Amino acid sequence: MKLSNSRYLFLRFGRWLKCFYKDTKFYFRHGFKRKEVWNLNTYVAKWILPRLKYFRANLHGFPQGLTFEEWTKILDKIIIAFELELKEDGWTTREEFERKRGLRLFSDYFSALWD
Repeated sequence: MKLSNSRYLFLRFGRWLKCFYKDTKFYFRHGFKRKEVWNLNTYVAKWILPRLKYFRANLHGFPQGLTFEEWTKILDKIIIAFELELKEDGWTTREEFERKRGLRLFSDYFSALWD
């Protein structure tokens, strides 16, 4: 049985409406979209990267035990790590090392990301 054009469009709209309802209900229940969890690493990297760059450009202090120059170098390595996390075509061995080092630094200095 072949569907008419209008019936086909009506069924497609019905499916879209059902998905929209489910997604909206999920968003209001959990506070985020389901799609954001599919590639959480990418979503977090996209969210935090511009904020880290702004933080780096507008520094007013640095953690105790570090100099201003050491802190900016650490932030640069963290920023590079998140930029590499968003790279779509894989990493070279060197890039993989830099990414892991930057993410480790992010973990180590997470509590120092305040201004």
